[in-house]
Amino acid sequence: MEQKQPQTNNTSSSAEYLDVVIQQASHSLALCVNNNGKNNEIEKATGVLAQDGLYAFYVFCKSKSLWEQIVEPNIGKLIKCIPQKTSEKLDQSFFEELASSLHDMLFFKEVIEQLLVYTRYHLKAMDEKGDQNG
Repeated sequence: MEQKQPQTNNTSSSAEYLDVVIQQASHSLALCVNNNGKNNEIEKATGVLAQDGLYAFYVFCKSKSLWEQIVEPNIGKLIKCIPQKTSEKLDQSFFEELASSLHDMLFFKEVIEQLLVYTRYHLKAMDEKGDQNG
């Protein structure tokens, strides 16, 4: 009698891997935000994302000089969680391409929201400890 191999659920391991990437990016982002004294700006950016969406978040961060120096370098790895995207950089063309797929856009928004929640907790821990390690 042939034994069947148990099926593995790749979705679970993919989700776990994505969460690890989000955790690492959030810690890195928190350190950068804290070192540059941009805690209030990142809080406001979180509100913009929740209220107005991804593109508004991008524009807000660019207008506050958060994007190139703080946000983009710390979330670049997250592009890989959107398999259909060809853009290598989180720029105007990335957001235009992302808007062509509602599913991808909502998924990426959810990923960024989770990243910002984790970042907020890292920042709070840094503030309470009075250190830079989060």
